[in-house]
Amino acid sequence: MNRILWAVIGVLLFVGGILGLLAGGLSASPIDRSRTIITAEMVSAWHRHEALATIVTIAVGLLLAVLGGILLLVQLRGGGPPLTEDDYIELPPDRGAPVDQAGRTAVASRALYRALRFDLERDKQVRRAAVRLTGAVTHPKLKLRLAVTPDADLAGLARHLDRAMARFAATSGMHPELSDVAVRIPERPAARVE
Repeated sequence: MNRILWAVIGVLLFVGGILGLLAGGLSASPIDRSRTIITAEMVSAWHRHEALATIVTIAVGLLLAVLGGILLLVQLRGGGPPLTEDDYIELPPDRGAPVDQAGRTAVASRALYRALRFDLERDKQVRRAAVRLTGAVTHPKLKLRLAVTPDADLAGLARHLDRAMARFAATSGMHPELSDVAVRIPERPAARVE
């Protein structure tokens, strides 16, 4: 939304600048300098529809003011609600790193959730996945909700889950315990026999 608003403002300013240059600044302008920009026909059209023109002008002005306010708020706020300490998970240190090079790594919890959810949804049997980490970082617990296709192979799904968990542990350094896994399988449509 932010980029779209800036793009619209940029295009409007660009077009306005080009029209301004063509109207009065360029020597090779195709616009006749003796002709006024607002013609008598435009003024008479304004007066014929003065009430509607005023309402439209006010509405456009208010819309631009609201969009400008939204744009300003987004810029001042930095894009979204500020993250709190609860939004970050401090990953365990790399056990193989020398002590003098050890540091701390904090990752936004949303990034971990999205990564695992995306990995789980790569399987064609999984329509949607919801992921939630709870507990201490040293011993986290993982809750999963999976919506799968009606013809899902549960053994294949379990293998996919194990591989996804292994990749998650390898990349994050966390080894969460699966505390709750719920799989929702929609009912298969009744077979039609003729």
